[in-house]
Amino acid sequence: MRKILLSMCLILIAGCSAQPDEKPKETPEEKNESIVEEIIDLEEDFYQLEKNKDTLKSIKEIDKEINESYYSDNYTYDNPFIRVDPYGNSPLSAYVMFNTDEPTKVTYTVTGKTEDTSFTYESSNYEVSHQIPIVGLYAGTVNDVLITVTNENGEELEHQIEIETDELDEDFYTVDTVKEKQIKRTDELTYVKATTGELFGVDHAGDIRFVLSNISTELFEVIEETGHFILNVTHDDTNTIFNELIEIDPVGKIYRAYTYSQSNYDGDRPLHDDVITLENGNVLLLTHNNVDEHNYDAMIEVDWDNGEIVNNVNFKEVFPEALYKYHVGDDWLHVNNVDVSDDSLIISFLNQNIIAKMSYPENKIEWIITRDDNWPKEDDGLGEKILSAEGVDLPMYPYSVEVLPDQDNNVSTIDVLVFDNYESDIDQYSRVVQYRIYQLEDRIEEIDSYREPFYNNGGNVYFEDENNRVFVTSSMSSEENHITSNIVELSQENNDVTSEMRIEREKDDNHDSIYRVYRMPLLSENYIVDVLVEPEE
Repeated sequence: MRKILLSMCLILIAGCSAQPDEKPKETPEEKNESIVEEIIDLEEDFYQLEKNKDTLKSIKEIDKEINESYYSDNYTYDNPFIRVDPYGNSPLSAYVMFNTDEPTKVTYTVTGKTEDTSFTYESSNYEVSHQIPIVGLYAGTVNDVLITVTNENGEELEHQIEIETDELDEDFYTVDTVKEKQIKRTDELTYVKATTGELFGVDHAGDIRFVLSNISTELFEVIEETGHFILNVTHDDTNTIFNELIEIDPVGKIYRAYTYSQSNYDGDRPLHDDVITLENGNVLLLTHNNVDEHNYDAMIEVDWDNGEIVNNVNFKEVFPEALYKYHVGDDWLHVNNVDVSDDSLIISFLNQNIIAKMSYPENKIEWIITRDDNWPKEDDGLGEKILSAEGVDLPMYPYSVEVLPDQDNNVSTIDVLVFDNYESDIDQYSRVVQYRIYQLEDRIEEIDSYREPFYNNGGNVYFEDENNRVFVTSSMSSEENHITSNIVELSQENNDVTSEMRIEREKDDNHDSIYRVYRMPLLSENYIVDVLVEPEE
């Protein structure tokens, strides 16, 4: 609650006859009493998301222009409508649209520089109106794209089109494939997200095949039901505060845009580090508590359909007071990463060297991984939740934690991957470690680890279930502001390095080190283009 001085006024009433509907003349005493200071208590502790109608309006205007252009002519498979980068933010994509006389499926292939870097996409249904998202183009060249239409009898027609793209900026990230084992991959990219910068995708040869040019933070989530992405961007090009959340598809169309604000935070990253989608479709976001000067210590749950904030967690109400009471600085906890396990959350807390399982939305700590010699004595009994870790090398700076699929056919255990930027007085290194938590026995075991040199910008870990691959991202900044980021792909079975990429560029206000990496198809099978609207007759 905050008191705000709204007004101070002196009410003077001229001497004149009082009319029946006028107030009577004030006495001098009453005049003095009219000098007032109006103090009102206002509830100012808030979180808020508001729809950005301007962004959505601009998308509608682009869609309207596409419709007008498309319906001004008759487009066929061998003379299709082509619009490269339709929304101005996905330069290596295009729309290809046309009609067929009978229901057909459409397949296209973007010719790669090698056979195993070609990308093929097939539509799901037989239709007569076709809105095809072309992705996986190369920058600064004329791309050959083979269009094939197939009717329900299996009869095919083919036509090759050319799609020309612009060069990427000269100072864009450079990618060098350091190591690559011969593993055939034709439909996936390694998606790369910097702490600040563009989202882009790289094929296994090291060529950039996808870019969303919106400058965004490390927040990145894939909505599985639609194949859309959630990104955290600035409100507009003149703004340096990353207070905008957008839902965007691979061709650059924005479906939702929310402007975020909260009380008691005036920095440029009101949202930070992580975003996940819950089973109910709501979105969980990391933010700052809205009642005092401490930061990086809260999260909110948002109904993604309407932007309503349905829940918030202030971790000062979860952990003992001693953790923040004696901490120097505002960033006492730094919630860094969240993953889901059953009806609970597994969370890494960077500045307290803690990984914890917390029931949600009850917000009750179920177990804690930490070094108990750092744990405060005044803990309200929460120290009893610390797992026994005899002989286990515990993390020093747990940047990220990811829950693995069942590893031992035991429902009472949980296996997690942790990126640990281990830094102490006697040693420093970066590593990925797999821990197994025996929840019924309140103990932890180290299963395996992969160690590499220390990277001062930290990193992340991502597990690809389909191929049992572990992706490790780690970054280093030099004194000259040159950024070097490594992406290492490991086989989970033996930690064998199956590929390694080095990504570099100069650091500036809009570009920073690589933070996240994902291996995904270029297009989700759930992604649908819905731009064209049949004109009224």
